[in-house]
Formats: sequence, structure tokens, C-alpha cells
Amino acid sequence: MKLDLNLLVTLNALLQEISVTRAAQRIGLSQPACSAALRRLREHFDDPLLIRAVGHRMQLTPLAYGLRERVSVLIADINKLTTASNVFQPALLEREFTVMLGDAESALLAPRLLQLIRARAPGVILRLKPPHPSVHWSLTDEMRNVDAAILPSHIVSNTLPSLGLYEDEWSLVSDSIEGVDHPDDVDELLRRPWVLCFDYPPMYWSPARMLEQEGRPLLVTARTDGFADLMRLIAGTNVVGLAPRSFAAAHSSLMGMRCQTPPSQLSHQLPMAMTWHPIHNNDIAHRWFRSLIVEAARHTSAEE
Repeated sequence: MKLDLNLLVTLNALLQEISVTRAAQRIGLSQPACSAALRRLREHFDDPLLIRAVGHRMQLTPLAYGLRERVSVLIADINKLTTASNVFQPALLEREFTVMLGDAESALLAPRLLQLIRARAPGVILRLKPPHPSVHWSLTDEMRNVDAAILPSHIVSNTLPSLGLYEDEWSLVSDSIEGVDHPDDVDELLRRPWVLCFDYPPMYWSPARMLEQEGRPLLVTARTDGFADLMRLIAGTNVVGLAPRSFAAAHSSLMGMRCQTPPSQLSHQLPMAMTWHPIHNNDIAHRWFRSLIVEAARHTSAEE
């Protein structure tokens, strides 16, 4: 005989309270209704379930005692199921999010982003991943392996969803002693050796690339995939390079560097954007995480 599932709540109350009166009070039933339910339960299990011990005290039968914990767990699971909500609760989220970004963007955004995560979703882990050189050729494929990427908007594929974050610009970086005295003199800069960062053919928007396209090639002495390395290579030498202003301004004094406005031929804007794979569009947790990145970018922009 199948058990009427409506009786499970009453069964749990009887097994926990070991009293018809207290069980009725616990679930808001009248005592006669609870007694009637107990009769039906006894018929189903072919067992009295509750029996009178010494005096007027009740006790569980061996079968009832064996059911007690199992029914309690079942009721708890049912309660979780019936009270489930589509309201997203970041504080309960346990997940790792991977962001692909360069060291300049990491220095600017990651500390604030982590602060937001720790305050609102302590179960979330943030993973930072530097961009691989191949990202410039196969961005769509790379985006399958990360949750989001923060890149110059020039190289974000129009096949991927994206959102503008903030505007940066190039700064001319040189050593504090061996540095450039006339940063607006393009001819002087062309005579200097250069360190180039992320120097790949697809980066046609790079000011250094644009000069080369005008037939004014730079004297390249080193290439690197990180702006921190670029500044270390320049320190103590007559070498120059370009770095995002936000990064260069924050680190130039610490590293004994000059951070100057380059000539107009090199002073292009550097708009930064966040992009992600379309498979994440309808993921509510992912949407929340993207909103944190936007908030972190807005916060850092306000500090400048």
C-alpha cells in the first residue's frame, strides 16, 4: 500500500515529539486530526509506532526508531526543494572565476575586484590568467577557457559579447636619469632603442606599429609580454617604451622612471573592454561576476 505523502509531515512530528499532543502543536493540527493521521500511519506500517511505556509516557517502537532519522532527513530535503528560489544569493556561491588580463590591467583592477568578492561572496575564488600570445589570433577559442578577458577593445572580436570598461592612454616611459628630455621630439625617440610590449602583427593599433607603417621603424632592442618587465628593462638605461598611463604613473616613481606624455603620433587612446564567451550570457552567477568587474573598473576610474 502506498503512503499518502501528506502524512510524512505528521509522521516526522510524531517521531520527533513522541507525543500526539506535542506533534499536533508542532505542525498546527488539532489533536483529533493528529490522532486520525497516526491511525492511518499504523495501518500503513502495520506497526503501532508509538506505544505506552511505564506510566503515561510514550516511546517509539523499534520500527519507528529506525524511521526517525530517515524521515527527518527526507522532510529537510523536501523543505529545501519546496522553498527553492531563483533569487541569486552571492554569499552562498562557491565557484572559481578565471579572468584573462595583462599585468597592467591586473594591477589596476584585481585588488578592488578581490575586495568586492571577499565582501559579498567569500566562497568565490578569483583566478588571474595572463593572456597568451595566441589570444590575438584565436580570441574566440581562448575565451572558452576563461570566464572573462580584459583587453584593448581594438582586438576584441565582434563575434563575442563585450562591454567597455574604461579609457586609458599611452605614456612614454624612460629612466629618471637617462630619460627623454624632450618627449615631444619624435626624431629623438626614433634614435633611441625601444622595448616593445605585446608586439605582434595583429596589434596594428599599437602606436609603435603605426609609426612603422608610416615608414619610421623603431630601433627595437627587446620585446616582452608584460609592462612590469618593460619598465624593469628600461630602468638604468637610455631605452624607452610605451605603457598604459594608469600603470606607468603608479609604478614610475617606485622604479626610478619618468612617465611623460608622448608626442601626438604616439598619444593614442587605449580603450579597455571586458569580453566573454556567449555560453555565459544566461548564467546568473556569471552575470553577477561581470557586474563586479564593471564596478571595480568604475571605482578605479573614479580614483584617477
